[in-house]
Amino acid sequence: MPTFDPARAARTMTAARQAEPSRLTAVTATGPTLSLVPLTDRPEGARLALSPCSPLVAGLAPLAEIDRLLTVPALAGHVAYALIHRGEAPGERPEIRWGETVLAPQRLRRHRAHPPLPIEEVVLIGATEPRAMSESALLALQEALTHQASRAGRARVVGAVPRRSWLAAIEPALIARWLTDLRGLLVALGCPYLEPRGAVLTPQVESLPPAFAAAACAEPAPIPAAAAVAVPSGYALDLPAGLTARADAARFTLDWRGLRAHAVVAGGWTVLRAGSHLNRDDRGGIQECLSRKRQALREANLVRPMADGRLRLTRDLGLPSLVNATRVITGGNERDRLWARH
Repeated sequence: MPTFDPARAARTMTAARQAEPSRLTAVTATGPTLSLVPLTDRPEGARLALSPCSPLVAGLAPLAEIDRLLTVPALAGHVAYALIHRGEAPGERPEIRWGETVLAPQRLRRHRAHPPLPIEEVVLIGATEPRAMSESALLALQEALTHQASRAGRARVVGAVPRRSWLAAIEPALIARWLTDLRGLLVALGCPYLEPRGAVLTPQVESLPPAFAAAACAEPAPIPAAAAVAVPSGYALDLPAGLTARADAARFTLDWRGLRAHAVVAGGWTVLRAGSHLNRDDRGGIQECLSRKRQALREANLVRPMADGRLRLTRDLGLPSLVNATRVITGGNERDRLWARH
């Protein structure tokens, strides 16, 4: 990894202020110091920013250097992302498009082949803890980032407005904390598009401590089974006692095309309840890993055929997220908006 150069960091830190010098005033942060890691020898090249307050990692790179960011395990899978057009020509306005994906390399290849806007830079946002970036968390983060960029008004936000996510509804404090962390990280990277016009927070930045470097740029250690409080992938049958009866549990029902299912979200777990209905056949657009999971449920006799051709789940099943549960049920690529909380 390249060594940290304070002079380079200072130059990078000024990028946000230079974006609109006549309308941007720096306000020095008094909070925790962020860590900035250059991934190339060029000040404007690929770089990372890490927060000491959360597992979030943000990276920014010119389009030609995206592969540098994808070598970082925290940014190589489940990520929220932004495609940026700086709009520096006379009469142009910056544009930004926010998105989320669980397959970062494949999604970015598609955007490069068919760009939805003139892409000059890309931001990737991930986490050093795999459990932190579930599909539901990504949807909530995309929603928060899109709305904040729209409110800030520094760039035209491109793309459809995300629907309200269930996680943002039941965990608003968590999403607000992530957004606060990310505003500092993105300004440190030279991306001011979440900041209101007139002033921008200038975070304190120092060299990356070795512990943070190891966390961001090495493969995460596997989560011991005894310590796991969620299901990062696959499914789980060994659930904590009393989980579905907890007073703080959020309960959801899905009614869709003759399928009815129930789920409970509590303590980091998403549990698809026994008796829930599943589509018998996979549908177009299903991810290969989800098709394999549905087949594994059949082979383990965890689903039984019903007279009308649907499948019925025989046991409570721990899954990574409500999004994942939705796709296990439908056999397609639907999102968690099919669920209603009650």
